[in-house]
Amino acid sequence: MKILRKISLGSAEDWPTNVTFSPAGDLVLATGGAWGGTGRLDCFDAADGRLRARVETRKGLLDAIACSPDGRFVALGFGEANVIDVHALPSLVRIAEHPPMRPPFRELVPGVPADRTRVGALAFDPEGRRLAAGCWDCSAKIFDLDGAAFTELRPPARENVDFIAWSPDGGSLATGSATSLLGWAPSSACITARLKLDGGDLWRHVGLPDGGRVASLSRTGRLRTCRPFDPGGPAVEEDDVSLPGIADALTFGGGGDPLLGIALDNGVVAFWRLASRALAGKVKVSPRAMPGLSLDPTGPRLAAVTFQASRPALFVMELAVTENGGEPKTPKKAPKPKAGPSKPPATLVDFLSTPRPDQDRQASGGERTDWLPLATLEVTTGSLWAGDPLLPNAEDGCVAKVAPGSYLVEGIGVSRGRNRFVGRLRVRPEAASPIEGGEVLGETGTDSAMIGICDVEAFATALVADENDDPNRPSIEVQTAAGHGVIRVGPAPARAEMPFAPTGGDGVVAVVSLRSGGRCVGMELNFEGQSPGR
Repeated sequence: MKILRKISLGSAEDWPTNVTFSPAGDLVLATGGAWGGTGRLDCFDAADGRLRARVETRKGLLDAIACSPDGRFVALGFGEANVIDVHALPSLVRIAEHPPMRPPFRELVPGVPADRTRVGALAFDPEGRRLAAGCWDCSAKIFDLDGAAFTELRPPARENVDFIAWSPDGGSLATGSATSLLGWAPSSACITARLKLDGGDLWRHVGLPDGGRVASLSRTGRLRTCRPFDPGGPAVEEDDVSLPGIADALTFGGGGDPLLGIALDNGVVAFWRLASRALAGKVKVSPRAMPGLSLDPTGPRLAAVTFQASRPALFVMELAVTENGGEPKTPKKAPKPKAGPSKPPATLVDFLSTPRPDQDRQASGGERTDWLPLATLEVTTGSLWAGDPLLPNAEDGCVAKVAPGSYLVEGIGVSRGRNRFVGRLRVRPEAASPIEGGEVLGETGTDSAMIGICDVEAFATALVADENDDPNRPSIEVQTAAGHGVIRVGPAPARAEMPFAPTGGDGVVAVVSLRSGGRCVGMELNFEGQSPGR
């Protein structure tokens, strides 16, 4: 097992809930949020871990997620909202919503109000035109994505529906609860197959990619596979899986050699090889339980959401499982040669992107660079602005009037402990000319621990044009997820840019003019309390 990526998903107040690969294996989608707050969906590039999009959703944690077979859409089900949202991929723009508890909610689960009924499972049909939802009002519901049709299925037992899957031809449906598995004919809302699972245990289910089988696993390791869509009833295969823990989550994938991935309550993931019906391996991922687990449908990769150092984290790992159920032995690596003195960074991005060596992280006094270039900025209207990049308007920042032209944005990098940010940031003409500090132009501040520089009039114009030209273009929030870089908005040739960098915290800072030849030619922001222009 090789960890390819470890990505932080938020603060200690956030809770991870689910994760899934896209059908093509090119995206990893992770859900979560804060208790009592809004949910959140993150879309990452599976190859390099880059954040492609992020969206704050409705109040309540996201409990269910499903991608359409063509990878164009993702559906979200909530724990505290009476709605299912459908978003486009990879932009995460919301395109549709369906209220799963309408027609009017009937209180089949006493004491559960309509706006607090959970959506426990979601599944697109093979053509991606219908969406099925398993709900905690003891029902399953089917929607046409165009909203033209609605079907409700009511299992005879009053149990929450927490699994739902379509047959390969889209003509049948399977629903699962903690103690049973049912096959349905959606057109008539009739039950066609029934599998009663042993009482005294809780079961989880997952659809298998081999033409209509469903795997059901008890928390204590009893595995049953069957075909609930067969007209003659489900023929059941039974196995006992020796699990080193209690099963919490279940997934399938692995490409040409399909595997069941089983997340245990002790942070271990076990793998069951479907072809040989044998345990194929296990690996310790985290000291905590994993509420979400996903195997790449195209190859041997695993994604899991869990806690790492009391914070939610996403792990993407490359699998290496063995036939005998043990972990593969890793040959000892030759000791790494001692690293010589590192080269100084050439740009501010290099400095901000490079982690400090372990031996330097606790050094007192930190590190401070010389002036390093961040980006070149074209100023077309003469309205040079500094402010919070998430609030790009003149009223929420400081504006200096300068001559149109090409300007160099540069900064002094500072590292303290594990943190890297800018201590000073300035904008000056790209053409070399003597500059000196002038008068204080005003103040600007940030609530995002980042500061941005742009031609604010050109940026505002491009932002409006961007919304009209391509509403799916990544938002400013998505483009600032890395903490530093350049925000780009607007269609060509009216595109505008905003270089931005981390400040090390929120607050207000004075903006001082830079002067040359008796006129204002730029600005400097000083986060260290030193004199400008040096």
